[in-house]
Amino acid sequence: MQDHHAVALPPILDPASPPEFPPLETAVTVTMPDGTEFRAMRIWVETEDDGCPAWATADEHEPLAPTCWDDGVCWGSNGAGVESIKPIAWRPINTNG
Repeated sequence: MQDHHAVALPPILDPASPPEFPPLETAVTVTMPDGTEFRAMRIWVETEDDGCPAWATADEHEPLAPTCWDDGVCWGSNGAGVESIKPIAWRPINTNG
């Protein structure tokens, strides 16, 4: 008689839950810690070392973006030498009206 053991299966990802980050250059709605929402996207930013992805406003004149996002970009260290406030969530932009 064979000994049957339960096998742990990997967790199934919730299809309604987006991955940690959207694809680069894809506009989404981000939510900031204070609840403010605006359109942003992940872009590739060149650095002295090589480069990295960063959040940026989808519209360079976005009035709801935090002032710590120098030039509309969420920096690890902005012009004032402090870390920009990061979004706490994102979701696809509702295109159904």
